[in-house]
Formats: sequence, C-alpha cells, structure tokens
Amino acid sequence: MLRKGSFASQPHHKLSRLKPKSLKSGMWNCRAYVKNADGSISRPSFTAYTRVDAERMAREFEANKARMQNVTNLTVEEAVSRYIDSKRDILSPTTIESYEKLARNQISRIGSVHIRELNGNTLQCWVNDMSHAVSPKTIRNACVPLRAALEQFMPDFWFNVRMPAKTRPVRHIPTDQDVELLIRSAYPNLRNAILLAAVGTLRRGEISAIKFKDISYDLNRISIHADIIYDHGKWVYKPLPKTESSIRIVEFPAEVIALLGHGDPDAYVVPMNPGTITGRFNDLRRELGLQCRFHDLRHYAASVRESLQIPRSYIAEAGGWAVSSHILDDVYTNPLDDRRQVYTDKVNSFFSEKLKGISKTGNKSGNGHRKKA
Repeated sequence: MLRKGSFASQPHHKLSRLKPKSLKSGMWNCRAYVKNADGSISRPSFTAYTRVDAERMAREFEANKARMQNVTNLTVEEAVSRYIDSKRDILSPTTIESYEKLARNQISRIGSVHIRELNGNTLQCWVNDMSHAVSPKTIRNACVPLRAALEQFMPDFWFNVRMPAKTRPVRHIPTDQDVELLIRSAYPNLRNAILLAAVGTLRRGEISAIKFKDISYDLNRISIHADIIYDHGKWVYKPLPKTESSIRIVEFPAEVIALLGHGDPDAYVVPMNPGTITGRFNDLRRELGLQCRFHDLRHYAASVRESLQIPRSYIAEAGGWAVSSHILDDVYTNPLDDRRQVYTDKVNSFFSEKLKGISKTGNKSGNGHRKKA
C-alpha cells in the first residue's frame, strides 16, 4: 500500500519531469516533457551554465508549447478576428474596417479551417479560387491580415503562395480642358472640392475636413491636418491624418482662395462628406460625358507638376506622400493625354525630317548590300 503523500501516489499531471543533471563539462542539462497533439511524447534538451537557467529554459519551452497547442485550435476566422481586435487601438478605423470587410468577403472562404491544418496547398487553392472573382489587388489585400494573423499565432508558419499577375488599371486622367469644364459646370460647393483636388492634390477626406480657420488668406495657404473617415457606418472627423507626411501646408493661387470665400472659423469650407463628394461628382461627369473619377483629379494635379518639371520632393510634399513612396512613381505621375500628344508629335516630327527623301520601294538598283571590290 502506498503511503499518503508518497511520490508514486501523486496525480500524474503533477509529477515533476524536470530533472536537471550536471554534466562533466560543468554545464547543466534539463529535458522538457511535451505531449504532442498525436499523443506522442517529446523530450527536448536544454543546456545552460547553471541548474536554474537550464530548468527555466525547459519550463519556458513547456509553457510556450502548451500555449501554442491551445492557439492552434483556432480556426482561420477566429485567428483573423483576434488579430484585428488586437490592432484596433493602433491601426486607423478605415484600415480596421477594410480588414473586417476582407475577412467577411474573402478570408471567410477558408474561415472554418483550423490554422494547424493550413498548408501551402490550401492557401494556393484559396488564392486560385479568388482569382476567378476578384482582382489581383484584392487578393493581395486579403493576404495582409491573414498573413499577420498567422505570424501572430503560428510564428513558424511559412506563408508562401504564388499570386496572380498584377494588372495595370486603365486610368482616365482628365485633360486641362476636362478640368476647366468641370470647374465651370459645378455648383459652388462641388466646384470648391474640384479646385482643392485638381490644384492642391488634396484627398476627399482632407477636403471635407478643412475649416475656414485653416485658411491663411494673407498667404493663400491652407493647413492640412485632419481627415474625415468612414467608421462603422458613419463619417467621423479625425483631427490627425493617417500618416505624418499628410500633415502639410499647401499654397494655392489667390484665385482659388478667393473662390473658397469666408465663413465661420469652425465651419467646413466644403460642407459635404467624402461619399457625397464622390456621388455628386459622378453625377456631373456623367452629365458632361467624362470618364474620370474624383480621385483622378489628384492624379491630374501631380501629373501637371511633373510636366512643369517640378522636383519630385516638392510634388511629394504638396500631395502628402512620403518622399520614398513608390505610389508617386507608379500611380500619380501619369502622362496627360493632351500633353502626351504634343510630345508624340515632337518625336514624330524629328524622325519625319530625318526620313525625308527615302523611297517607299527602296533601292531598286541593287540588293541593298555593298558591292565587293
């Protein structure tokens, strides 16, 4: 009969399996005890200069292994949801909302899969399936929160999938004549929004957030330091923009400042939220037979500066881009259609002059090769 309190009478889970041993080298070794999901036992070894450190390393490994086993019981949907919740106080509401939308519409396709069951083939099939329904950009965006969630809960997971090739979007950058037509055809509030985007490179949210107190009438400058964002079903004033580079002072022609007018210091210069700006702009451009979006006015503003040979750093500063941002190169400095034709004509005229006098039928007197002496 076993005596009460004897070693053998203790419950199995309370048995101490950590037994540090002194090695001939003077180091200490301790083997952890881990029960794997398949029921097998692992005994990884840890060596340190002291008995305490060896035992601590083994205990930490056991604790981390147990925690990871609990975590890997999560489904993809649960893991992504936990990741998003952990970032609510860090990321902007707009980013959080975009992640939640991607989780509902795209990641939900594999939402019921346990993250411990994920592998490269599962993820590749998920990407392939999405490629039939959404754009390559949407697929890349969907991978961002999923990859981050897996890095948080399964740090050793290798997220490696082949993405569909990027497609270059067709952009309809308005011409000088298009912009002038829009400005002359719009009613005052929409006209002011168009002016701020097409002349000052401002974003919709920045335009909606400008108050009259942000305008320096004597210097023809506007302080850009706030944003209007869509947060859980409503438009919200955000006193600081998404990035530090978005905080800036933009100088406008005196004519633009005059058209904006005066008002109560705390009143909005353009009393429309970003969604309303887009909707009313679309109504106007359809009425005028134009294809450009409101955001294309920002493209136009950057492209005009580029064509005027304004240094890239000044364009970035005016538009609120980081100087090192690839967006300015990839998106905003598109050649303007009307000015592209001017340069095309110039190149063609150069070669036309060089090619004058060349016969269409070529050299009829020979085969085109120099005769041998």
